[in-house]
Amino acid sequence: MGQISQYFSSLIFLDVFGNEKGFYSPSQTEIILTTFMDNFTIESFRYKSSSRYSSYASAKGVYEYRKGSAVSKLNATISLKFKDRNWYIDQIMIN
Repeated sequence: MGQISQYFSSLIFLDVFGNEKGFYSPSQTEIILTTFMDNFTIESFRYKSSSRYSSYASAKGVYEYRKGSAVSKLNATISLKFKDRNWYIDQIMIN
């Protein structure tokens, strides 16, 4: 644990396929995302756009994954908050 959770705020809102929807701790978030990525092996990730307003920022992209021989796409949005001179992820949506 801890490979990505160091970049998370103290509470992260997740919406992964609508199944894992709610607020989670950094360690719970890492487990959920690791399980998701193990089951939906990433083929590629394409950056689409980003924006910033004051101490908030977000980035959008397309998560392309392989399930068997089929390749599918999901929209991904990550929101960040600036705190204590660092940016922390506070929201992840993959649908």
